[in-house]
Amino acid sequence: MSFVAAFTMIALCGLVLTCVMIARQIGDPVNRFGVFGAVAVLLLDILVVLASAQDPRGVFYRDPVELVLATAAFAVLVAQVWRVARNHRKQQGGGGSEETRRKLPDLLNDLPVQAAFLTPDMTYAFVNDAYSASFGRPARDIVGQHLSRIVPPELLGEITSNLEKALAGRQVTWHFDFSRPVLARNQGAAIYQPLSDRGQVVGVLVMVMERSALQDAVYEAEISATKHALAADVAGVGYLEWDQEGALIDVSPEVETLLGRDAQTLREMWQQGQGFVEPRSRATIRNNLHMADSRTRDVIENMKFLTANGRQIEARACIRRVDRGPNVHVLAAIQDVTDQQNVLSDLVESETRFRDFTESATDWVWEMDVHRRFTFLSGGGRQTEAETPIFELGKTLTEADIARRKGDYDVLQQRLARQAPFRDLRLVIPLADGRERLIDMSGKPFFDSIAQLAGYRGTCFDMTEIATAESERKSALEALALAFENISTMVALFDRNDRLVYCNEKYRATYAGIGGDIIGRHFDELLAHFTRTGKLAMSSEGKVRWGEQRRDRRNTPAKFFRARSSEGRWLEVTDYPVAAGGLLTIASDITEKVEREERLHRHETALQLLNRRETLG
Repeated sequence: MSFVAAFTMIALCGLVLTCVMIARQIGDPVNRFGVFGAVAVLLLDILVVLASAQDPRGVFYRDPVELVLATAAFAVLVAQVWRVARNHRKQQGGGGSEETRRKLPDLLNDLPVQAAFLTPDMTYAFVNDAYSASFGRPARDIVGQHLSRIVPPELLGEITSNLEKALAGRQVTWHFDFSRPVLARNQGAAIYQPLSDRGQVVGVLVMVMERSALQDAVYEAEISATKHALAADVAGVGYLEWDQEGALIDVSPEVETLLGRDAQTLREMWQQGQGFVEPRSRATIRNNLHMADSRTRDVIENMKFLTANGRQIEARACIRRVDRGPNVHVLAAIQDVTDQQNVLSDLVESETRFRDFTESATDWVWEMDVHRRFTFLSGGGRQTEAETPIFELGKTLTEADIARRKGDYDVLQQRLARQAPFRDLRLVIPLADGRERLIDMSGKPFFDSIAQLAGYRGTCFDMTEIATAESERKSALEALALAFENISTMVALFDRNDRLVYCNEKYRATYAGIGGDIIGRHFDELLAHFTRTGKLAMSSEGKVRWGEQRRDRRNTPAKFFRARSSEGRWLEVTDYPVAAGGLLTIASDITEKVEREERLHRHETALQLLNRRETLG
């Protein structure tokens, strides 16, 4: 071992001893940790010396690090020795405080407070006459006793908590809980003042004082602040307060304005049982008054109030227990939720109406999420065929049994990919018996609050029966049109506005010189062309009468009109009313019929002449 290493070890041993002396003198916990630190460094130095004992270098020192350690240890040792000497001088010079300590009891007895001094182990070291008199016991029976043997058990926990805070170095001011008086007082405050010596708390001075008018004002201000804070917490318009007997004692100005009555009127109405509070709400308030002693948490209740003009107000009340001295009051912060309740009722009604519509409509309503998975399907089974659903909740559109190569399936996928609305896209659903079901699907995308796609909503309609009926109707019309094309009769169909919507080739040939297609032309235009081109063998006056009769054909349905053409042919025109206000016009060539009638008429005339001659003889 080198000389420097031996000196360092001796200095560390001295450092450990000085830390122990300081810790015993002042009880400073920092110096207690210093003792452990010095011992740890000493052990570390011993291990270093043992590890380097085989090194033959130098007798004075073997490594420059040893010089650094030796210098640091010596400096710390000198500082600690100086601190021990300073503490020793302070203890020798403190003898003059004995006279102060003897005068302290007299000083505390002269103060108009109850005072006591407690040591860190919560033992009474001193009490003044006022403090001992409050317990009805002499001071000698209290001094030396533990706090738990003097203070009532129901207050021990709270007072112990205050003392622990004071022993930690904090000054504590405690306003009495008036329902649990301290000592002989039921109003006042206690101050816990920690007393220290050289940074170490050596005890707590407790002073119990009477309440002053200022304290009363502060307390009332705190109660008022509590009321307004409760109303603010629930976004309320104000508050009402009831005492333990169930009497209404306070109403905020905001509630007076809301109900249209002043506080005095509301108190009288409550006392007399008059109805500014709905009966069920009144029972709710009384129940909370009854449960206030055992209930510590706030309670939310729904209530109804009646204003002076008869309007009913829906209110949400936050009911809180408030301790007022030995009494327990109930404070209710009122939040006017009339508008919210109306909106909620409208929302429920709207949702009910929507469900009724979706359950009774021939369409069914669907909704899918952003992944095209169905999240809602209405219809009450109308989306099924033989108990087999077309779409299912929780499954995607691509999982449905839809014919991919028929209908508008590809168009639907393109619209969904572009997040575009779509309408009446035809989907083909193959059925087990070989038939097909036709579904028209309409929908549009919807977005969330940040304009991100949230999904799609829309409707579906089963077009199978309609499409089948339309196909059958078209087939029937095609067959009828084919039949009309193969007859010699002229056939034309006019809509309710007298515009031509259909005609066969025979009718079309009559208007060959009009120029262009005649479909869509008005009846008057066709009539004017027919008479103007000289197709009727009659005078101008006859043509005018013919036109007037034809224009009046809607007032004389099923009446036939006869006319002779310029070619000597006879035409018979008959108009039949059809659905939707149209007219079916049929024009037949009755020349042979007219000729037969004329021949028959001539024969009848000749026969009559012959019979007359025979009679005249």
